[in-house]
Amino acid sequence: MTDTTPKRRKIPDRIKLAVALRALGVSESEIDWSHEPALELRAHNDACTDWSPAQHDPGFIFIRKKPEHAHITNKDNGTGRSDKGAIAHARKVRKAKAKHEERMSAKAAKGIAESTSEFVRGVERMIAATPRPYRWAKRPFPKGHRPLQSRNNLRRRT
Repeated sequence: MTDTTPKRRKIPDRIKLAVALRALGVSESEIDWSHEPALELRAHNDACTDWSPAQHDPGFIFIRKKPEHAHITNKDNGTGRSDKGAIAHARKVRKAKAKHEERMSAKAAKGIAESTSEFVRGVERMIAATPRPYRWAKRPFPKGHRPLQSRNNLRRRT
């Protein structure tokens, strides 16, 4: 009589996760997976294929309860601003930097020689121009509608 038993299989990761959450007294519907720092706030690698640190690096992924994760995402991530606010700020800075670089490259496209000659002409004009002497205004100072009261009138009222 041969005893045939089924072959033992490896426990799938999703089953391990369910068991671990049950041991901690938390259900899967009560948790969120949190990237720390948020993906949008990380630098990209040179080929723009992944973030640095990597997106699925286990050292930068945390399990958080949904209210805690919502607080970090929407209110305060420990830096005084939310992840969403920090992401919006980073996008705004990137956009302004791109516009600035575009303006600088347009200036460079005009040619260094042209811009240098314009600069030299401007400096020559500034040197040639004599500064105008400062003059006081010739008009009288405006008089208010109500004349100031003398000190004698102020003493009588009190």
